[in-house]
Amino acid sequence: MHEDINRLTGDKLEDTDEGKRKLKAFTDEAKKKMCKFWTTPGELAAQVVLSLTSMIKTNPRIGWIKGDVMTSEKSNSEIIRLKDENEELRAKIKKMEESAPAGIEDLSQGDDLYAVHFDYVKTQRGGYEKEFEDGSQEFSWNDIFSYLSPYLLIECEETSLELLFNDFVRRNADSSFFGRVTKVYSENFQNVKVQFIALGLIQESQRKKSAGNVHKYWTLTPYGNKIMMKLKAIKKNRN
Repeated sequence: MHEDINRLTGDKLEDTDEGKRKLKAFTDEAKKKMCKFWTTPGELAAQVVLSLTSMIKTNPRIGWIKGDVMTSEKSNSEIIRLKDENEELRAKIKKMEESAPAGIEDLSQGDDLYAVHFDYVKTQRGGYEKEFEDGSQEFSWNDIFSYLSPYLLIECEETSLELLFNDFVRRNADSSFFGRVTKVYSENFQNVKVQFIALGLIQESQRKKSAGNVHKYWTLTPYGNKIMMKLKAIKKNRN
């Protein structure tokens, strides 16, 4: 409380008789309580700091919360119930995410075959003159996914993923095409990508990208990760 209120300038004082009366009644009541005085702003700050420090040391308290959020035995039991329910729902969601999506039974998948079309070198004369021809070969969806999926564990940019698919075709072409595949048609990659999305194996990555990065990235779904592990994990030798 200000030690000498009469020293304050007029703009800091009550300007009505009613205001002055109420202020005097308040100060008279305040002086009956725990009260310290100040005359300068520096003294006011010092008194507040000293008083709070002394109160914290001599009369510590556990803290303060709003009355409408105070816990009770009933609310604690409800919190525990909701926590258990939340964990149960999380487990169900995880199980659903790792299961095959509904409605894919009629889609080509697994060991079913998909024909990939490409250009290949049919003949070569003198090391310079080449004759190209259209070719195609069937690959299973499992073989394609087995090759691509490890690159999708975190995420893979779409152009890079298409290059990996082309590499898969060249590496796995049979003897009549091996080493001679020159161009895999882009339509094949787009079909494979859409099929893997429809089968619930891959999804667009949601990882935050740097400003200006407009490329599309793909990653495995939880179900896709499970299928990859089945295809790629090394089985125990029982011989």
